[in-house]
Amino acid sequence: MTHERYLHRTAFRLSGDHDRAADLVQETFVRAWLRFHRFQRGSNVRAWLATILTRLFLDQCKHDKVVAKAGQEQVTRELADAEPDDAVGVSDAVLWQAVQALDPELRTIVELRYREDLSYQAIADRLQLPVGTVGTRLMRAHERLRILLGPPA
Repeated sequence: MTHERYLHRTAFRLSGDHDRAADLVQETFVRAWLRFHRFQRGSNVRAWLATILTRLFLDQCKHDKVVAKAGQEQVTRELADAEPDDAVGVSDAVLWQAVQALDPELRTIVELRYREDLSYQAIADRLQLPVGTVGTRLMRAHERLRILLGPPA
């Protein structure tokens, strides 16, 4: 494809991540294909594709921020609602044993958040992930830990 390299370079400059750039380019071509009927003949195809790519990237950034904020708000609410002695309901040893049973991508985020006390942004920077992904994975880890640990005694 004649515009693929240009779009990949543009996507990489926007995202800073080759995998995410490849995903953006692929989604750009899908959207262009689905919306080809809107393309005006004689217009600049490269500019049209770059506009689709840029808007897609901005939409994803907005989504990542919303997911991260929702995840942070949920954790804050859960911690605020919990009684200090009942916050976990299990010993630290049992809790960290359950953490070890998590998938590696979830376990890493839990350890960075709670053992190293890193912020969502610091975790995202260290793991080269969007902040929204960090929030989503932390939320999934909490859900999985609830299942592994069972109901409070």
